[in-house]
Amino acid sequence: MSAGFRGFEFERLVLDLFSGLGYEVLETNKEIPCAFTGKHRKENLHEFDLLVEHRMGKFIRPPLSPKGRTLVECKTWPMMKSVFVDDLAELIECVNTYGKYGKIDGGVLISGKAVGDEALDRAKELGLIYCW
Repeated sequence: MSAGFRGFEFERLVLDLFSGLGYEVLETNKEIPCAFTGKHRKENLHEFDLLVEHRMGKFIRPPLSPKGRTLVECKTWPMMKSVFVDDLAELIECVNTYGKYGKIDGGVLISGKAVGDEALDRAKELGLIYCW
């Protein structure tokens, strides 16, 4: 199975998970220009996997998740380094500056493997990103 197909399948499963938890999926797989060239690691385009927002229904919002609009990034490999968290924080900053998708309140990084202490510590330090 190719890495691209595995990534696509994982994103589909994550989309199903968020839908099942009472989230509305607002957008999928969108690219936006970097608003902070020279400051961000990814200087040309950013891309997000999912934009979701929890709707109170059958389920309450999971406690380890942002309130409001949330960007979700899906990775099929281990997230051991803080760079994954920093990239999502930069993405949130650019999406908020871009303005087309409303105010993003935080993000969720989902790994199909493991999340390392360095990434977890960085997420805790920033306070707006959760690792699942």
